[in-house]
Amino acid sequence: MGARLKGHSLTPVYGENSKHFTIAWHYGNIFFLKPNNLKYEHGKVNYMDFVDVDDFSELTADRVARFIKYLGYKILIGVLYRRDRMFLLNGLVRIKTIEDVKVMSSGIGSSKLVEVYLVPHSRTFVLP
Repeated sequence: MGARLKGHSLTPVYGENSKHFTIAWHYGNIFFLKPNNLKYEHGKVNYMDFVDVDDFSELTADRVARFIKYLGYKILIGVLYRRDRMFLLNGLVRIKTIEDVKVMSSGIGSSKLVEVYLVPHSRTFVLP
């Protein structure tokens, strides 16, 4: 596995039968919920390349918690991922258990990119 920041280096090209993929960790963001629209703003992105789908399925809450702490979060946050080829409004799924992680890793599409959002509960706003 390798890590990179947004704008650094090129996204790897994985073969069609590759078990590897990239995770885009979105954090430091704000979600705005408007009728029929969910918008994400002011975030940062770190990428984790060459993640093995089998290893990722065994991801534990402890490993996620350590990564969240590394990013500087000290409050309870939600961990969400966007289903492949879905919009934010109807494609976000909350990760709560190892079973959720397994479902997420089984739905990795041809883009070989999984977008994960780390969202403090206090950073989501409902707009009229």
